[in-house]
Amino acid sequence: MFVVHSTPTDLWPPSDDELAAHIEFIQQLNSSRTTFLSGPLLGKDDAWDGNGVTAIRAESLDDAIRIMTDEPLALAGRRQQTIHRWAITSGCLTISLSVSDAGTRTA
Repeated sequence: MFVVHSTPTDLWPPSDDELAAHIEFIQQLNSSRTTFLSGPLLGKDDAWDGNGVTAIRAESLDDAIRIMTDEPLALAGRRQQTIHRWAITSGCLTISLSVSDAGTRTA
């Protein structure tokens, strides 16, 4: 597991199209089950200044770097990324099972 900390550059904020491309990129990672968790880091009064964190499943640091190479906000120079291996040593994970007429899924 790796954590990607994205921080804004002097070119922040992104255009609407760049932000939409970033969201689409994260959704693609979600669809491939690469993303564990992802979201913005909020400051005072829940204001977003461009910082964000994404935890991804990857075999190695090189693999994590390869996965994040095409992240649109980094490609546009709006954010820079720092990637670290995450040694999870504590916490709690709750699994939810939803059953409906549409089928079964786990979240």
